[in-house]
Amino acid sequence: LSAAQREELEKEVEGAVGVAYLREVDRLLEELLGWYRDLDYLRVGGESRGLFHPDWEAALRTQGETPPLTKVSGLVRTARGAIELGGRFDAALEALFLQLA
Repeated sequence: LSAAQREELEKEVEGAVGVAYLREVDRLLEELLGWYRDLDYLRVGGESRGLFHPDWEAALRTQGETPPLTKVSGLVRTARGAIELGGRFDAALEALFLQLA
């Protein structure tokens, strides 16, 4: 490969890795958001069959007070935005969890 071709190939690979990385970040954050959604759902009398995480129902039912889902959603969006802009994944998650505590 020529230098130009190699550079173009490296850019394509970096782009593909970046897309895959953000896809995994989204998957993780959606799982977290689903957990908080389940907590709100159970608090208003939702049934087991409507849970995203039915295997964790017992743990969900014993959770203490948590922030409202709208707040959690905003915090998750902020964390995702920070990661997308090149922020460190661990720092964004730490900030998110500290705000959720």
